Amino acid sequence: MEGSSESAAADSAVAEAFSSITSGLYSNNFGVGIFQIMEHSKVDVNKANVEEWAKALKITPSKMTSNLETYQLNKKKLQAAEEMIREVEIREKKKLAERLEAKAKALAEKAAAKASETEAKSE
Repeated sequence: MEGSSESAAADSAVAEAFSSITSGLYSNNFGVGIFQIMEHSKVDVNKANVEEWAKALKITPSKMTSNLETYQLNKKKLQAAEEMIREVEIREKKKLAERLEAKAKALAEKAAAKASETEAKSE
């Protein structure tokens, strides 16, 4: 029971904090913040849910849905960029491993040649 009363208190505090927001105070950053809150709250960030949240916050739904499209496009671009960076890092690590392997092989050959020279001189 205590958990539910604390949850209700937290919900009312959040509702009170958002109640002062009007359509005029809405910005792109605010929209992104709402989308982040939705994601962290495990709410599916889709057009229907965004419209529902916009109505609850007394914000024009069209503003939030247009920002949702931009947010989702930018998020996809960022994910693609992160994937590309990972691929480049993997490729660079492979090149480094090949260079180190070649260097180690060259050093091993040099050491073997030096060892054979030393054996030949001692005989």
